[in-house]
Amino acid sequence: MRNLCVVFICLCCLLPLTQAALITEQQKKLAPTQTSILDGGWVEEQDNITILHVSGTHYEMGYQHGFLLQEKVQQNIRAFLHYAESYLPLNEFLGFWNISKPYVPLEYIEEMQGIADGANISFNDIVTAIMAIEYADHGCYGIAAWGIATIDGRLYHARSFDLPSTIQDPVSGKYAHENTVLVVRNPDNASASLSPAVAGSFHTGGGMNSHGVSLGIQICWSKDQTFEGNPYHFRVQEVLDTAMTAKQALEILNTNRTHGFNFIVSQADPAIGFALEQTANL
Repeated sequence: MRNLCVVFICLCCLLPLTQAALITEQQKKLAPTQTSILDGGWVEEQDNITILHVSGTHYEMGYQHGFLLQEKVQQNIRAFLHYAESYLPLNEFLGFWNISKPYVPLEYIEEMQGIADGANISFNDIVTAIMAIEYADHGCYGIAAWGIATIDGRLYHARSFDLPSTIQDPVSGKYAHENTVLVVRNPDNASASLSPAVAGSFHTGGGMNSHGVSLGIQICWSKDQTFEGNPYHFRVQEVLDTAMTAKQALEILNTNRTHGFNFIVSQADPAIGFALEQTANL
């Protein structure tokens, strides 16, 4: 498959992106409440990259995501559910979610509900797909380099996104990696961030926030694992939303751990990076 490789130049603020609001005929027919929810959300295309801008409450950001990328979200959720069935019955993944749910911050549950409502799909399908990602085997790599390791001394953070190439929507034939998107988030009460993602997901396991904190995740399977914890999906998002330093990011990632993961975490100022390896209890 074509890997999505993103390089983060860790600055203290996000690079501004050209705003290009797209008003569709469908949006013109919206009820006033829907129009209000969609304020602050838009999609643009730059160099064949789909860029999704979302802002507001977590539910509003989710709704904007689901509505503005509705077809892509529907394709990807079907693709992940189809892929998940090759591992386990779907009701088992939903069972994993019910175990993990008490550990998941409420705001992210609300955001997933927003995605489901905006895309006109079920909440259970969203969480089943996310738990399938948590469970499935996929490989990535990451690096953070600074000081004498870079030509200009600045800190660079890179990560590949190596999603299995077989995750395909059985209806449209689209593969999940064909619906990649760059998500630019501006939450009401959290930090701005940007993340490479696939439609229907917050991120693909990494990103950078407005404090210059960056991270990326790699799967590292272990027998020491549990679903009685906060899935990495939400811990990564919590880092992007709240961490102001790399050490704060490490504290978040080490709380309510679930499976075997490796994280590369860095901050821009002062430049520093960490490699974190973890399992459920170690």
